[in-house]
Amino acid sequence: MIKTLCSDYQLDEIYLIINGAHSNEEGQKVFDHLNLISTKFLQRSLHYMGCLKQDELIREASVHHQAITEHAPTSTGARDIRHLAHTTSTIALENYLEGGIAHFMQKLFHLNSRGPK
Repeated sequence: MIKTLCSDYQLDEIYLIINGAHSNEEGQKVFDHLNLISTKFLQRSLHYMGCLKQDELIREASVHHQAITEHAPTSTGARDIRHLAHTTSTIALENYLEGGIAHFMQKLFHLNSRGPK
């Protein structure tokens, strides 16, 4: 996916959120490994946004068709979501309004709307 974002969509800034980490340290370690590979083989550094740690309450909230922040507002998952929402809101969105991620998302939605091959 990272290679595709870099080569086909010419994205220079790729931000990662690590999902399902057991701890913040594990999330950072996974990111560091991916960033090392990306830097070595694609000559692209990645940006770490944080991680969403494993939390059974996230699955439970999904089963109940609720956001984790409503289902279990004090849970680890809810805290992680609020932290990630704050962190992602700091990205300069004006860099992505034309082309870039907007173009990628349009292509992604277009491909998905065609259904399976």
